[in-house]
Amino acid sequence: MRAPLGMAGAAGLAVVWLWALSPLLRAPPATRDALLWLQRGLGGDWLAWALTQRHFVGYRPLAALSYTANGALAATSAEAFRAVDLALIAAAGLLLAALARRWFGPVAALVAAAAYFLHPATEEIAIDLARRSYTLSASLLLGGLLALPRPRRAALLLGAAILCNETAVIPALLSPLLLRWRHPGLSARPIVAVVAAIAAVRLAVLRGGGGYTGVNIVQPWSDGGPLSSGEPLALQPVLSVAAASYQAIVPVAGDGHRLPAAFLLLGAVLAWRLWAAGPAGRALLAWLGGLLAIGAVTVTWFWRMAYPPLLPLALGAGLLVQRRDRIGAAAVVGVLALWLVQSPLLRGPRPLVGELVARGALIAQIEQGGEGRETVFLALSETRHRAVAAQRWLSLRAPETTWTLAAHCKSEHHPVALERWGGVVIHEDAVSTEDGAPLLGPRRAIAPPEGAALVWTAAGAVHWLP
Repeated sequence: MRAPLGMAGAAGLAVVWLWALSPLLRAPPATRDALLWLQRGLGGDWLAWALTQRHFVGYRPLAALSYTANGALAATSAEAFRAVDLALIAAAGLLLAALARRWFGPVAALVAAAAYFLHPATEEIAIDLARRSYTLSASLLLGGLLALPRPRRAALLLGAAILCNETAVIPALLSPLLLRWRHPGLSARPIVAVVAAIAAVRLAVLRGGGGYTGVNIVQPWSDGGPLSSGEPLALQPVLSVAAASYQAIVPVAGDGHRLPAAFLLLGAVLAWRLWAAGPAGRALLAWLGGLLAIGAVTVTWFWRMAYPPLLPLALGAGLLVQRRDRIGAAAVVGVLALWLVQSPLLRGPRPLVGELVARGALIAQIEQGGEGRETVFLALSETRHRAVAAQRWLSLRAPETTWTLAAHCKSEHHPVALERWGGVVIHEDAVSTEDGAPLLGPRRAIAPPEGAALVWTAAGAVHWLP
């Protein structure tokens, strides 16, 4: 296969993937984390927030600044934020293919791109605007690895990748090994110096290493619920590595069915053949192992954390096929088949995407109806987190109106019921917290102040008072 054909195939996969996820362009940000990134990134103190404060559990200043730049160029358009996110994911996939082509050959470029775009981790990242740090970091990281023949340029790009998401520190620390393999006469000192400087700044800002407290492990092999903190201390890091390995090799996406854990043997075969592939394969295993070690040390693993390991896995798949390693190539084919079953390229976007688009249409109706009103009270048929996200998004989109979340109900199965009684009564059995506990007492009234309006949603429709 000629080199241009490999990259052309990768570009074709990127286009098909973008087409499959294109409905997301009409979906507003839907999570608390996403709205906090936007509120702080677009707020008056955006520069201090980006450079001198912690970003949730880490320090990701360039990711923070990307939301500010996005808003400056296109205001608070959901389409603009989503378009940047989807473009970053596609760009990372093409850069991955370019790196595979340079390191291993044209066949590797196509196989690496197939692995990247087939794995449901890319869809997982795309759905939530708060996960931009992963794809922005991946694009800069892969650019830095492509720039390794110029260590100073590579140092700048790898440093920028770490300032987007700390998982990029693993391949940056492996740069001496990579240079010894690819460019024996070059020094990794510029890269090591940049990593050390970033580590010092991060420690100063976070006043420590950052990260979550306690045990934060989602179990993909069961119902996706969190691991109990009551597990023996020695077992917790092992379970973190197990969760990451499971989701990387036998992924569970959206409403997709779970596949037998026996398929994890394919992962063991891949690791064996990569080790046998020499310095290149061992460097990729070290990259993957470093990412697993982060989860083990922090005792943390969430669905989105399957994305960073996908990069060395995809490169490894390309290497084994390019080398015509029969056993390794057979394992790669098996793994790609497993990923295809869960991929949006085969099954289409998961149902959550359609739900987000429908929510976006509903929120747009509320925004339109609120034009010219000074104060609007919201009573939404959604969980608390989603109701808060809607209120924050409306506040960003239409700041001239004061949007107040008055109440919410858990689901459309119990639509918010309203009636006149000294204001507006929201029935106790309809409005609840996520745990099902009553949010408002019996005959508790919401009485908007003079001139304010109340809007509520029920059965996918928007209603206004007055």
